Parts: sequence; C-alpha cells; structure tokens
Amino acid sequence: LWGLFSYNPSAFTTSCLWQSQSSLKLNDTVDDLPSVHVCFALSGEETGFLREFEVALKSVLLNAPLERDLTIHILADQRAYIALANNSSTERLPPVFERIELHKWTSRNQVNLNLYDISPEIPSLLDQTRETFRRGFNSTSVEIEIEQHTAGTYFRLWADKVIPPELNAEHLLYLDTDVVIMSNLEA
Repeated sequence: LWGLFSYNPSAFTTSCLWQSQSSLKLNDTVDDLPSVHVCFALSGEETGFLREFEVALKSVLLNAPLERDLTIHILADQRAYIALANNSSTERLPPVFERIELHKWTSRNQVNLNLYDISPEIPSLLDQTRETFRRGFNSTSVEIEIEQHTAGTYFRLWADKVIPPELNAEHLLYLDTDVVIMSNLEA
C-alpha cells in the first residue's frame, strides 16, 4: 500500500549527529552482517517528551548489537530538529546528547546517529497519506481520522521515504519514545 508513492530522500535536511569510536579494528569482524537500523519519530520540543526520548535512546545504545553496526534514524519536525541539533555546528553535542554523555561512549561496533528534518515535506506526505487511505476507506472517515492525529503520528509510515536508500535499511525497527530496550537488539 505504501509503495504507491516515492520520494527523493535528498529533499530532507539530514545531519549525522554522532559516530561512535569503535573498539574493534576493521579486520576483527567475523561476518559482513548488515547494520541494525532503529528509527524514532519526534514531533515537538516538550521537555518531558525529549527526556522520554533520552531514556529510550540510551536503552538502545546500552543494548547495541554485539556483532553488527547500529544505525539510529531520528525523523523530526522542525521544533524537534532544532531542539536536537541546536549545537551541532560546534564541538559540543546538543543538550539532549550531553545529558546521556554520548561523547564518552565507546562501542564494540560502529554506531551512527542520523537526524532528519522532514518539516518541509510534511504537507505533501500528509496529502499522499490521505490519498492512500481514501483508496481503502470512506473518504469522509479518512479526513476525520487524519485530522484527529498530529502529523507526528504518521512519521513512522514515512520512514522508507526519508531514509536514504544507500544506507540499506531493508529492515527497520521503529520504536516509540516510551519504549525501553531491555536486552541486546540482535537477540
């Protein structure tokens, strides 16, 4: 159903916020396994919401795969993007990442953290979502349903339109910000 529309990921503002210092040498990897891809969607800049995200992110980092690289994708509207990226042009990390002491982390394998500002494309993506839903549902109920939710509700449905194909995110684990990972992501 979602394959009905396509997007050029270069239309989104993307920032690679952080790359870990890997403790393994490149020739230490046994297999050439694909990276584990995890996705969060953030809408807004409310302190409680961002703190919730910090806990979820830290749980993902603490439970990073042992035998694979980890790529974390954060889809954000403009307010969340600014809240997360506000110091990215300096040597310091943004406050959200400072609090979890991201600069001190060393991982067994590479960890990449990518932030996408999808704000400019939200109206178009919402229109395409409405059109897709109209094909399967009563058009009146579609308008009512879509208007009852914020655009942030639909970010998870747009991940395949935002994440660049060259990152090979064939499988993507979407996590709400109120989820805490309790064991290794590879398990």
